Amino acid sequence: MKGIAVPIHETAEKLFFARTEGLIVDAFRNPETFEQWREHCSAYVDALADHCQRIFQELTDPYAVNPELIPMIAWARRSLNADLRKLKEGQ
Repeated sequence: MKGIAVPIHETAEKLFFARTEGLIVDAFRNPETFEQWREHCSAYVDALADHCQRIFQELTDPYAVNPELIPMIAWARRSLNADLRKLKEGQ
């Protein structure tokens, strides 16, 4: 969403790493992650996707009141959802 002239992508990146660091550490610290990889990987990817969608919502909601930005936000959301779908399918 660089086209709105506000670097929310930078904020989103910082929020993503801040919110998922513990999730990543816990996933690789837990021996069950490796013993039951398919189940744990699926839950891990779902949690990452949930964080991504929440961050996107938090950062774009203030701009959704501007009718000119709605198509850009919709395009960005569709792109995010497509990328998250690919991530989930690639497990």
